[in-house]
Amino acid sequence: MICCPQCRGKNGETFIRAALSDLQVFPDGTESLGDHEYTDDNDADCTCGWCGKVRDMIDDDEEESQMGCNYKIYGTITLRRSQEVEVLLDALRERLDDGAVEVEELDKNTIDLALNFDDATTIHTPPAMADLFKQMEPFVIGAGSFDIETSGDSWTEYVGTREEVTKARSASALCLIQEHIDLLTTEDRAKLGIPGQVIALQNALGALLGNILPPTAMELQDAEPGSLAYNWQRAKALLESVPSVEPPTPSTDALKALISTVQATGGLVHFPDGSYGCAADEEWLDLADAILAARQALENEIGVVVELTITEIPENS
Repeated sequence: MICCPQCRGKNGETFIRAALSDLQVFPDGTESLGDHEYTDDNDADCTCGWCGKVRDMIDDDEEESQMGCNYKIYGTITLRRSQEVEVLLDALRERLDDGAVEVEELDKNTIDLALNFDDATTIHTPPAMADLFKQMEPFVIGAGSFDIETSGDSWTEYVGTREEVTKARSASALCLIQEHIDLLTTEDRAKLGIPGQVIALQNALGALLGNILPPTAMELQDAEPGSLAYNWQRAKALLESVPSVEPPTPSTDALKALISTVQATGGLVHFPDGSYGCAADEEWLDLADAILAARQALENEIGVVVELTITEIPENS
């Protein structure tokens, strides 16, 4: 619809002067037949004070169609049936399209809502969808989530009560941790032996479990892979399997400093007869043995890996 460029039709009424129209004449007056015709050269004015030509007016529909974005949304949510929910579903169909909104009746009081939309739309769709999700919150059973992408951003929108959304976020994060741990190579798994990383893993798992109410015995017995109870059980087992690590003690720091000093002077040498010496003084065998024992204690008992160069001595040297 074309309108005044000054007030956009909000503060006045716009008139087009000298428009052409077919009129049927009656004794007491005339009646217009069909639409009025006008050209870009016709005069136009608005009660807000603007005056100009038809060509100067703006087309709101065309302007909005040019201000679009790509919008993708995918996910499901469970809702209690009500008149309010039906109104919201109609609003979703109007905002997206009928094919993007799927509703499955679980029982007479409950439905599953699935959204699957991937197309260009107006820039008003993302904020409008956020408003619709907010209106749905009182009718959500548990919590649901939708993966959303726009032309310049992507995120996961959780819908439900604050407590249920917190559980859903924790479960999602827990699944990612489990998935990534399963993908670790042997070498990368060994890195978890470093105290700081083990403590960080313990803290992360502990925080996640703290956000999830412990499942009942019945829920644990019937837990299916991927369920909240199943993931809670896996996280608890993983947390218990992580070795308890104490922060480095002064004696640990002293051993690391001693090894670092020897490393700075060339490390150790390994003789053909199996004995070890220091690179700075190859006859200092006792110190070399002490350095090896210190490194083994740090790695095996505490999980601290230190750098120590060992050079092989050929038999004919």
